[in-house]
Amino acid sequence: MGSYRPDLWTSKWKTLRLLILERDNWTCYLCGKKADQVDHLVPPSAGGTDSPQNLAAACLRCNDSKGNRYVDLPLHTVAW
Repeated sequence: MGSYRPDLWTSKWKTLRLLILERDNWTCYLCGKKADQVDHLVPPSAGGTDSPQNLAAACLRCNDSKGNRYVDLPLHTVAW
């Protein structure tokens, strides 16, 4: 699992998370199934930010299997 980030549990993050899930129609950008998490396209460990442009809806399976790596897009990208 990734490093502990206390900022992920703030009300600001929860609001941003919901915004991203709704923007992406609760659809995983990797496989197209129902998403319940938000993933960083560029991982925070590689300098990625929490900006909406760097976030995408993801399902648990894809988010866990992607881990801390980049993904070549588009796979099942959501039109922003």
